[in-house]
Amino acid sequence: MNLHFPEDALALAFILGAIALALPLLGWLLRVAGSLISSAISILILLFLVKLVFGLNPDQLWYQASHAVQKLISNILYRVISGMGKREGGKNEEGRTKNEEEKPLLADQ
Repeated sequence: MNLHFPEDALALAFILGAIALALPLLGWLLRVAGSLISSAISILILLFLVKLVFGLNPDQLWYQASHAVQKLISNILYRVISGMGKREGGKNEEGRTKNEEEKPLLADQ
């Protein structure tokens, strides 16, 4: 049996399918937009309170925050790198520690 839909019925099916897909996407988009707006309002209130209480403007706050993160990362990396030698015993192939390598011997002077 060979059934053919009229062109209007096929167009109607596409429109209904598009609406069925668009409604959940629109609901999701509205939820995301609502949470973004509430987050933005919270950040603005926080920045206003920081300026009011501490007298910092957003540029100064960003500068302090970015430098605090950089300082934290450099401290962590320093501790990790300096701790690597301690786990291995801190000795080279000759059995001397790094501090012993740096000290000149009296006979060498």
